Amino acid sequence: PSHADSILRIDPRTDEVSTLSWNVDDPRAPPLGTPWKWHGGTIAPHDECLYCIPQYAHYVLKLDPRTERVSFLEDGPFLGVNKYYGGLLGPGDGCIYGICQNARGVLRIDPKAQSATMHGDFGEGGYKWHGGVVNMSDGCIYGIPAHAETVLKVKPGNPPTMSLIGSELRSGQHRNGDGKYKYLGGSVGPDGNVYFF
Repeated sequence: PSHADSILRIDPRTDEVSTLSWNVDDPRAPPLGTPWKWHGGTIAPHDECLYCIPQYAHYVLKLDPRTERVSFLEDGPFLGVNKYYGGLLGPGDGCIYGICQNARGVLRIDPKAQSATMHGDFGEGGYKWHGGVVNMSDGCIYGIPAHAETVLKVKPGNPPTMSLIGSELRSGQHRNGDGKYKYLGGSVGPDGNVYFF
């Protein structure tokens, strides 16, 4: 849920549309009406639960679709706004990674340990990377440079290994060619290269 105060569920077998809510009295729950609460979610193969990435919300949201239970991971609070943009399943370790947009570091959600930790320090703010792409050929996640002038490369692990590759990536004519909003999506090509669009 971003501006909504519930999770929207669609049953494709019946076209039924319904909502699932969390306990609003949980101290980790955001106040009703909070904007931009979470941005995207990813299913974890370990427990088949969905984990939602905090934007304005301070905690990771967890949905168990078998029981319809909506809860929050204990770790946090993760403070700030527009912290992460979506979540990506890390090849090999089964953890979910949130690429830092305004957060200082990369979010690592470990479904086995039921933990959420932040790694690295790339400075707060800046709308640095706009999500990422998983490259199965090398097992790494590549952060898409929006305002950043480098590509963020994350090798999943505990802790993950992170590096910045490329330099002086400037393009676009957003507000007099300020180099912002350079790339907002990406994919892996059949040649094994990562492409940003």
